[in-house]
Amino acid sequence: MNHTEGIILSSASRREADAVFKIYTKELGLVDFQAKSVKKAQAKLKFNLQPFNRATIYFVPARYLPIIVDAKVENNFAVIKNDLERLKLAGAVGHVLRNIFEPNWPDYRSWQKITAYFDSLNNPAVGADKISNLTCLMCYQLLWLGGFDPELARCTVCLKPIFRGRLNISLINGGLVHTNCAYAEVSLSVNREVLYLVNDMKKTDPRAVLSQELNSDVWNDFRKLTQFFFQYYFGLDIGELI
Repeated sequence: MNHTEGIILSSASRREADAVFKIYTKELGLVDFQAKSVKKAQAKLKFNLQPFNRATIYFVPARYLPIIVDAKVENNFAVIKNDLERLKLAGAVGHVLRNIFEPNWPDYRSWQKITAYFDSLNNPAVGADKISNLTCLMCYQLLWLGGFDPELARCTVCLKPIFRGRLNISLINGGLVHTNCAYAEVSLSVNREVLYLVNDMKKTDPRAVLSQELNSDVWNDFRKLTQFFFQYYFGLDIGELI
């Protein structure tokens, strides 16, 4: 019997009593598992496979999908589940995960970032005023981990660094552009401090970034940047989600 640790993101019915679970796992990446007879009233396994449980999954290979035979809950993230706003944000990150990552693509760095996010969201000390920014940071990290983050080190047209002023972003070019690179389409302009925020976010987990004193204009511009690239690459309006 094989096993892996994972966070249950969603489930869907299959046949009368079976279900398919989409789980982001430590060793295997994003995987679809099936569970037999899990929807029956007497099935104990269904309680361990609730959305946003972190669990050790015991499974056996199968022709269609690997079959879950047991699951042990490591963390049920009770704070998230008892707070509608936190639950909505967890669902947003799960939705983003399912759209960005290819199935069966394991990446331990991604696992660390994702579990750090859920631990933070489950921490009541992280107040309601910070959980939305925390989730926006996580969504940008997923862009970065998936290889879709914008080029913010230099102009994407002339390849020269940009040393002063606001940062002009081109969706078509995939990142920064100089204002004098006239044929480049500018999609939005953001505060230069967004660049420092992004660089810090790549080095650490969102909890450390949240401790920084940043004004609301920087956070608003960061949210715009994140939303623009999600819309461009995936057609996802994460502004509605977070």
